[in-house]
Amino acid sequence: MLKNIITGFVLFQLALASFCQPQELVVPDYFGEKIEYSLKVGFFQVGKVDIAFSGDSSDCGAYVICNARSTGLVNFVKDVHYRFDACFDTTTGYASQSSRKIKEGNYHDYDEVYYDRSTRSDSTIVITEDKDTLIVPKDVYDILVAFFQFRKNFIHPSLEPGNMIRIKTFFVDEEWDLNIKYAGKETIKTQLGKAKCYKFLPETEVGRYFKTKEDLTLWVTANKNLIPVKIDAKMKVGTFSADIVSYRKPTRKLNKHK
Repeated sequence: MLKNIITGFVLFQLALASFCQPQELVVPDYFGEKIEYSLKVGFFQVGKVDIAFSGDSSDCGAYVICNARSTGLVNFVKDVHYRFDACFDTTTGYASQSSRKIKEGNYHDYDEVYYDRSTRSDSTIVITEDKDTLIVPKDVYDILVAFFQFRKNFIHPSLEPGNMIRIKTFFVDEEWDLNIKYAGKETIKTQLGKAKCYKFLPETEVGRYFKTKEDLTLWVTANKNLIPVKIDAKMKVGTFSADIVSYRKPTRKLNKHK
């Protein structure tokens, strides 16, 4: 079950990526930010997730990491740990590479993706760890980078309830094309206090994880920080939630990548 729960949280991040690209993209800068979430089934905590943004010492510019792991008694059944990371250019805002590490008990898997955005003028070449090569749209988003692009560029006061927007993203070796409906504002309770939020209904894919197209709801604070604070997901294995438990604000600006 926990594998499906953590996968659901990753799909939540994918949902964040699913807004159309503005004409002029502002490169996100959340240097020093770290958000932590508790994963629950009902009242029981089964895992935790943290997402961090930092400057990277390599040539890629900025570095984002997402860790999702099982906790407590769940570890006695199966220790699950997912790690996703990506680096992106702080001038263009697009990822140059990303990786995924999976540990489920004794099972381990690793995948690395490289984005070649210069060879072709009309598209991006994606090269995976096993040397598969895919041709995708020029402005395709890596999922982790999209998490921050969404907050910086795609949430704005002019959104109207019922607005539906779409974009192609890249995740787990394939393109994803999702629709997301904006459902208006709502005030909810979190562990950090009450928060006035934008409410979104990402369209879910009926099949392996979800029964209907409206099984996912997410809330993002309606303030300048635009923090994703909660997600509810109705999955085939049960209903789970991801609730924010801590938030560290950015501390300084990134240096632009030259």
